[in-house]
Amino acid sequence: MLARTNENYLRWKFGHWVVKGYTPNVTLVAPGQDAGIALEPGESPIAWVALVAASDPLLLTDVRLIQSGQALVRFDDVAACIWIDRDDETAAKLKTEKFHRLILELREGREVVIEGLGQAVFPLLNFFWNKLGRYSGRAAVG
Repeated sequence: MLARTNENYLRWKFGHWVVKGYTPNVTLVAPGQDAGIALEPGESPIAWVALVAASDPLLLTDVRLIQSGQALVRFDDVAACIWIDRDDETAAKLKTEKFHRLILELREGREVVIEGLGQAVFPLLNFFWNKLGRYSGRAAVG
């Protein structure tokens, strides 16, 4: 049985979604393949995620999300992951038009909002909710 590492989980989850055809905006990076940007020693690239908006794509690694060559967020810095909006009523109203939005609250108090993930929002959301230890609409570490 494989160890439950970020890399194994993300490769499995994103691989499943790509094979099923759910995430046409995701391009998997094969193990050992060069992602085309500098990574930290031991860091493994998992997938490129083309955003719906005209911004640069995200590189998903086993450690962080990278955009335009810069770390957007390190996974260990994430304290909470919110889908669409903090307010449940607002989230329900925006579910159709903003389903591709993820809000990451960082331990230092700032937040990172990622828009335009398309269907890739779901495996990424699932990863964070599982990593934070609670599978719910608002996962937080206490």
